[in-house]
Amino acid sequence: MKTKKIKYYYSIIVILFIEGFVYSLSAQNELDKTKVWKFKSSELTEVILNNYECDVEIDITGGNEVTFEMSVYAESSDEKDIKKLQEFLDNLKFNVSEERIEISTQLWQKMNSTSFLNTSKSEVTLLNGEKITLSEFEREATLKIPESVFLKLESKYSTLTLDNLHRFELKSYNDKIYGNNLRQPAKIEAKYSKMEFEETKNLSLDLYDCTFEANNSEITSIKSKYSDIEIENTSTISIDSYDDKFDFEKTGNITIVSKYTDFSLGECENMTLDIYDSNFEIDELKNLIIKESKYSSLEFDQANNIQLLLSYDDEISAGIINSIDIKESKYSTYEIETLKSVMTINGYDDNILIEDLEESFKLFEADIKYGKIVLDISSELSVELDVKSKYGKLTFDKEEFDTQIHLNKDDELEYKGYKGKKSDNLPLIKVRGYDMSLTL
Repeated sequence: MKTKKIKYYYSIIVILFIEGFVYSLSAQNELDKTKVWKFKSSELTEVILNNYECDVEIDITGGNEVTFEMSVYAESSDEKDIKKLQEFLDNLKFNVSEERIEISTQLWQKMNSTSFLNTSKSEVTLLNGEKITLSEFEREATLKIPESVFLKLESKYSTLTLDNLHRFELKSYNDKIYGNNLRQPAKIEAKYSKMEFEETKNLSLDLYDCTFEANNSEITSIKSKYSDIEIENTSTISIDSYDDKFDFEKTGNITIVSKYTDFSLGECENMTLDIYDSNFEIDELKNLIIKESKYSSLEFDQANNIQLLLSYDDEISAGIINSIDIKESKYSTYEIETLKSVMTINGYDDNILIEDLEESFKLFEADIKYGKIVLDISSELSVELDVKSKYGKLTFDKEEFDTQIHLNKDDELEYKGYKGKKSDNLPLIKVRGYDMSLTL
């Protein structure tokens, strides 16, 4: 019985001690201070802002003055620590010259934060060497710069709002960034950050595991890994991508080098691709040059002219194509609903299916080995057929054709004939092959 009483009294003491500890932490002294710094600048001035865990708004101002405003809120159980912090802020200066203004929102050399029973404690060594203990420490800042200055911004773990900036460079780590009306050449290098932009011009991006959204933005270049990028409208852009996701509504001239990336595009003017194991879905495309493609999937609703220099084990499908020229292809599949004008291909073990040759059709020419070709020709279309192949197979309705040459012996296949009305400029289907099949 005596042992139980001792345990009971001990528990009461522990509870009272904890309650007293929490109460002592809640009896806070506080600092709520806003300080403003102003610096003269010229067209040669460079502003450098190093930012850490501080939300910052940056905007353009008139005149030739840089204004930096920082608000600090702090709480401590020790009044002396609050006074030390206030004295530090009152005497805080930055490195300033006519050519360079260096500003930092990180006010400490070292900070160690811990938490216990829903309370937090930060042991802070300020830049002047003073050591203080705080239970709350929050900062936010505003920077206003003239149009003429160049801004270098480095930020971590913060929310940034960028408006009306002209020239700047940003290095970001795990930030949230919001921008509008960024009007001059600018560069953003970011990791693990989330960005939302409205109007931008001449913006260059270097991204790693980021999300990026933009409307009506001229993004000149994107280098990216593991990112999700959505842009409503942009003009000329070059992309170097690895394992990303891209979504564009409308682009002008676009150049893409990619691996393991998915692209969804609306309207495109001119596109150049060098791709590996990537997927494309494109609504409407004017002109496309594919320098090299391997293990990729490309799907078009409508395309004008396509030139493919090298394809290897690709899947290419299209709704309507005007013309497609394939210089070299191996192990690829081509499925086209409607071919309006011309298709040429030099292929090896490819499969080609064209469901409809329009009245405007002019030429299908293939030099192919170990491949399969299926062309669906309407009864109204007049065409000339010219086939030569070793170990070849030709399947078609002979009654629809007027035959001029038909040889199929000793593993040699040769056929010449025409369908419909004969003329000097009949649309031509010309195939040269080895161990291939053609079905009309």
